[in-house]
Amino acid sequence: MSHVRMFEATIVSRIVDAEDLLEALQDVGLLHVRPIDIPDELADELISADPTSGVEKSPVRFERSGDVRDTVARLEHRRRGLRSVPPAPASMQDRARSYDEVCERVDSLLDRRAYLEEERRGVETTMAALRPWGDFDPKDLGLLEDHGVILRFYLPTRLEWNELDRSGLTYQIVRETSDLVWVCVIGDSAEAFDDLPLTPTAVPQESLSDLRSRRDELTTEIEATNAKLSRYRHFSGVFASRIEALADRITLLEARDGGVLAGPLYAMTGYVPVDEAVALQSVVARFGAVARLAEPTPGDDVPVKLRNRWWTAGFEVIVRSFSGISYWEKDFTWAVGLLFVLFGSLCLLDAGYGLLLALTGLALGYRGDRTISRVFVITGVVSVLVGLLSGQVFGVVIGQHVWDHLQPPLTLATDPNSAFAFSLLVGVVMIGFSNLLAIWQKGLKTHATGALLLVTAGFSLILGEGLAGYVITVVQAWQPPSPELLALFQSSGRWGCVVLLIAAAAAFVMWPEPVFGASARAGNVVWTLYSGTTGFVQDVLSHMRLFGIALSGSIMALVVNDIGGRLPLPLTVLFALVGHMFVFLLALLSLYIHTNRLIFLEVGSKSFSGGSSYYTPFRRKLV
Repeated sequence: MSHVRMFEATIVSRIVDAEDLLEALQDVGLLHVRPIDIPDELADELISADPTSGVEKSPVRFERSGDVRDTVARLEHRRRGLRSVPPAPASMQDRARSYDEVCERVDSLLDRRAYLEEERRGVETTMAALRPWGDFDPKDLGLLEDHGVILRFYLPTRLEWNELDRSGLTYQIVRETSDLVWVCVIGDSAEAFDDLPLTPTAVPQESLSDLRSRRDELTTEIEATNAKLSRYRHFSGVFASRIEALADRITLLEARDGGVLAGPLYAMTGYVPVDEAVALQSVVARFGAVARLAEPTPGDDVPVKLRNRWWTAGFEVIVRSFSGISYWEKDFTWAVGLLFVLFGSLCLLDAGYGLLLALTGLALGYRGDRTISRVFVITGVVSVLVGLLSGQVFGVVIGQHVWDHLQPPLTLATDPNSAFAFSLLVGVVMIGFSNLLAIWQKGLKTHATGALLLVTAGFSLILGEGLAGYVITVVQAWQPPSPELLALFQSSGRWGCVVLLIAAAAAFVMWPEPVFGASARAGNVVWTLYSGTTGFVQDVLSHMRLFGIALSGSIMALVVNDIGGRLPLPLTVLFALVGHMFVFLLALLSLYIHTNRLIFLEVGSKSFSGGSSYYTPFRRKLV
């Protein structure tokens, strides 16, 4: 379980060999290409370079990656346009035109349809503005004005209308809402409206009926254009094939653009796994080029390639989804896998749902998704074991609903108080585990050491006050402890807690969290003492969600069983299948969300940073 060590590779070749070299690199798929930092000595030469080739006075002319991307964009536009219409019957399909003629025809039809749709949107916008005023002919306004009756339309806010002095106005309210008032004001001359402190609303020069007719005409024309497009619907597959064929070309040109063209040379840089370095150099040597390999500089954004065992590798997809792993930190995928399985099984707490989860993983693996398949199978198997230990299968609890004479080893499914206390205990252990991870990542001289001592102090108190009797009873072959022995353990737990609290405070003072900068030591110490104690309580209580999720799932499963048991047998079976599948899907959603929340927020925020890119070698996309 570790990172694959990377070399930074800088490759220099002749410009005339650049694309052939990139083709060869694309075939072997070893180099993770990144944009090169242009050397200062080449800056002036690049500025004065020819914009087409990137090389001053160079006879070589390179195809631009932007031109190919534009071509793909046009093909994609045609493909989407054709897929937006149903195919025409075979007898009406146009198969007589050449490819270029089809492109020209499809572009023309799509442009025409876009124009018509834009015009229809404008008509609909005008209709929406005119609709509150009603359907009238604007020409009538001119006739009224010729006879000395002038109409002005206003759209004031409710506040403006209420504050307006309307004593000298002749008006008609057409419509009103809580915010706006549509009002028509009547006057005998244009001067009658001069003192009105409102801005008139422009009225369209078409009636609502005319606009409605125009919209219908545009809709009919759009449908006719779509009918013409449907005659070329069978070409959408041709466009899709051409897009796929250009994908590798774009990848190559983008890799070329990430390099530097200067004079007669071409330079590019990237990262290659150490064990692939010899293979890379052999490819480069075929073109008379040079590959310089060097160790990455600390802090560089080096791509990450992980080497995990089969049971851990599946959990890499979860790490990628939430945080990623930096090349400069240790691989914590194993910890994410361990916590995901533990939290997930506690969220389900049911052997039946655990079996469904494992079967779901097997089904995903059969379909080819082996990464998340492993996650589901491993978590499902452990969930079955935890569910059996708790005595719960599809909401049926052993010792309560069946087999009264048997009692499961764990009472998490039958005793809410036990589940609640157990979730808090898990919280204490997990916070301690997260600080152990932080120390493993960053060393002892960090605030994680004080936090770990604080957690140990809390655990010492819990062990002495709450678990001492149980632990001694188990050690003594289920014989209860004597009062003296119990008192000794309780006293030792209290004193251990005091000593560890003092040690935690000292560690916080020596190695505070540098939230205010390295120089603000006093502020950092105060903040660390405060956040260390309050954060510990908050983080522990956050694990109560395990108790809540498991309890809610158990209650819903119990309700399904209770309702189904009151129905006739065929309906009982059907209701149980549908009901338990519904509960399982809800539990699966809660499992994924809350488990990852606990891992990456409560545990991960203390022990790893992540945020790096993953090794994606420059290779062909088509097989």
